[in-house]
Amino acid sequence: MRLTVDGTVNKTYCQNLCLIFFPGAKLPEKEPEGEAVPSVFIRHREDGVSVFAEAVMEEGSRRECGFGEVAFASFPTKDRAVRTAVGHAVLEAGEKLRGEAPPWGILT
Repeated sequence: MRLTVDGTVNKTYCQNLCLIFFPGAKLPEKEPEGEAVPSVFIRHREDGVSVFAEAVMEEGSRRECGFGEVAFASFPTKDRAVRTAVGHAVLEAGEKLRGEAPPWGILT
């Protein structure tokens, strides 16, 4: 599996989110290109009030996007807000790609 993270969110957290939908996937630093290799692209941006996240999952010829948005004021730390927005984006993209989401949501 190829994982690309654009932003300051913890990469290990992103890997754990990906494993919800791709259990047992290997996450090497350099994954060879190929259609058989699933890929996930995660990025986020901030505007001072909220954080906006996007996740794009590709597997074979299928491609799905998910989005997350949370207000910083709703969380005790900036990092927690970023992780929550990213988690919602990955959960939405994975649910669209796989047709189901885990009952525990983004808890890893």
